[in-house]
Amino acid sequence: KVKNGAYVDEYVRHFIDNEPIPGIENEYAIMNQIVPNLSVEMVNSLIPALVTDINLVVNVFFPEKEGLKVPSKEE
Repeated sequence: KVKNGAYVDEYVRHFIDNEPIPGIENEYAIMNQIVPNLSVEMVNSLIPALVTDINLVVNVFFPEKEGLKVPSKEE
């Protein structure tokens, strides 16, 4: 069963980015055709272009708990 939030995300990406809405079953079938053709080397060669000092976003999720140390920007 698909939660409503998943549909919301799909429709938002469609509206904002004009991304197609094939549905999860079709996306799964497409990925099963694409992924086996990707080598580790191909994926690894793309990582340096994606992760740079000026192109890095880190999301940290943690519970609101007394005494919990939150990482600083430098960490």
